[in-house]
Amino acid sequence: MTYNQINVSNLVNFASPLGRKGNNHLGHDISLIVCLIIISTSIFLQSLYVYGQSDPFSSSKTCTKLPVNGITASGAENLHPPSHAIDQNLNTRWSNLGLGSWIQIDLGQDNAICSVGINWHRGNERTNTFVISVSQDGKTFTKTFSGKSDGTSLNEQNYNLQSKTGRFIRVIVNGNTQSDWVSISELKIYGYKSFSESCVRSSVSLATAGASQAGFPPSNVLDNNLNTRWSNIGVGSWIQLDLGTSKNICSIDIAWYKGNERQNNFVISASNDGIKFSNILSSKSSGSTLSSEKYNIHDNNARYLRVTVNGNTQNNYASITELDVFSLLPNSPPVANDQVLTTNLNTQLSVTLKATDPDNDFLTYSIVSQPSHGTISGGNGASRIYTPSSGYSGPDNFIFKVNDSKLYSNTATVSINVVSISSNYYIGAAGDWGSARNDNWKKTVQVMINNKVNLALGLGDYSYGSVNEFQPVIETLRGAGIPFKGVQGNHDTSSYAKLFGQPSMLFALDAGQARIILLNTEDSVSSNALFLENELKTTKQPWKIVVLHKPLYTSPSTHPEEKELANKLQPLFDKYGVDLVVYGHNHNYERIKLPDKPTIFIQAGTGGESHYAIKGERSGGGVLYQNDNDFGILKIAINSNTLSGQFISHAGKILDSFSMSK
Repeated sequence: MTYNQINVSNLVNFASPLGRKGNNHLGHDISLIVCLIIISTSIFLQSLYVYGQSDPFSSSKTCTKLPVNGITASGAENLHPPSHAIDQNLNTRWSNLGLGSWIQIDLGQDNAICSVGINWHRGNERTNTFVISVSQDGKTFTKTFSGKSDGTSLNEQNYNLQSKTGRFIRVIVNGNTQSDWVSISELKIYGYKSFSESCVRSSVSLATAGASQAGFPPSNVLDNNLNTRWSNIGVGSWIQLDLGTSKNICSIDIAWYKGNERQNNFVISASNDGIKFSNILSSKSSGSTLSSEKYNIHDNNARYLRVTVNGNTQNNYASITELDVFSLLPNSPPVANDQVLTTNLNTQLSVTLKATDPDNDFLTYSIVSQPSHGTISGGNGASRIYTPSSGYSGPDNFIFKVNDSKLYSNTATVSINVVSISSNYYIGAAGDWGSARNDNWKKTVQVMINNKVNLALGLGDYSYGSVNEFQPVIETLRGAGIPFKGVQGNHDTSSYAKLFGQPSMLFALDAGQARIILLNTEDSVSSNALFLENELKTTKQPWKIVVLHKPLYTSPSTHPEEKELANKLQPLFDKYGVDLVVYGHNHNYERIKLPDKPTIFIQAGTGGESHYAIKGERSGGGVLYQNDNDFGILKIAINSNTLSGQFISHAGKILDSFSMSK
């Protein structure tokens, strides 16, 4: 589109002769009307080119289903928790009795909310009266919608919030036409990330120009200095930026030389090869500022951006002090996480597949490999049902991956142990492996394989090198069908979490009839205590095992007791009845039981790194067995009534054993 200036004086001259001929007032009036229409049109045309566009990056405002970071409710029936409202299954529901009951979704960050979609339980029989509120902090809520369901459909009903911004969305139900029950089958939030969150400043590889005045090169627009500039004389002068790779452009910021005195006519064009360019914006600068002016661009992928200046209101110079390009963050692939789960013989297991996405995109889940001894049912969401084959007990697994609509994740394995109530679940534990320094790890792994453990537990200090140097341990165990989970040692980093298939190094899982709680002694005492108490008071498992790296109690050796940590955790062990605590750090084996305390403490830093000598008796006593000469594993056997343990050496000898019953 082009813009042509209209000389108003010529229009007046055009109108005047008509008015002079015989005092033709009608002609004069018509001419004046024509004049005003043309002037009005001229003003309208100019308004189209006022600085930038009125719709900032419209494609980023496409409303799509937003991923959910968390869901809570004011209350819930035991069989109908709030998580059922986001499991993509219309046959489940969140339900609570009482007017004013609410359910709340946490999106993890602020988003522009377009609408809320609700599938009402018995939505074809009853009309629900409800309110939708939005909050940015989870404390102060603003009512954004108040209404009623239609009472005629089980299908999703969509309620428009007109792009309100918030992180927390709460649906409050104040009753229905049948009862005081509040029941929602599915709850979805639709929206988009805000423009500022989606776009970041892009790096520029090179600035070039069609021509430049001496002393005013194109590189000056990239020096973050408003006192330098690129400049050239002549209508059609252009400057070009190379972004290095093709990027999705959100906007271009231009600081104009003498931008507070003159308006510049310009065109922005884009290219992926630097040869063929397409115009993506024609506009005028504001003429009112020396600062950068932002020109929003509709969704365009480009590597090269060219600004062509077609003169200004003072002269034909093209002069720009700074140029910045903003582009969408590149999409990062999602990450699928391994899990270890347990179910009883002939008992279905509800499985929530675990995955994360750095971009907070909505994820779909797909099964890559079916279990060998059971079936998986469910849709494409995270919630699935595992049904073991009739009469089968033993290990099973299936593999899944996720997609964020653009990229697939890694594959992850869900390992499931199907146990009869009386059968044992076996764990092999060892710390201080030193796999980068010696080959003792091979014997430690072989002892675990020979003893047919269901789970390997690491007590920290794995390679004394890089994470990759512990990879052979994981691969060998995985080849034998044994998953590995572990805590962080003082020679480790949190990067081991990804290798172990854990979301973090502060982690808990069910193993057979036990809850295994992995603490991180590289973290603060208070954070460990908080995590531990939350796990202990919510678990339903009969056995409770705590795993960490640094010793709470030990005989004199290279590393002392962690007294501050012990003082904080011991009251929790006593209060919630922790049965077994296992750690490493000192490269020896000890079994300790404090007087009048039921908990057994095992130090098993026996994975393969050189031994630490035991240098005397422990103050306070309680040592029942110690060994600073043998490498090996702690083998733990668990069933509903008994927890037992053995220290088994590389030679296969049982050097220590203990047992407790409930």
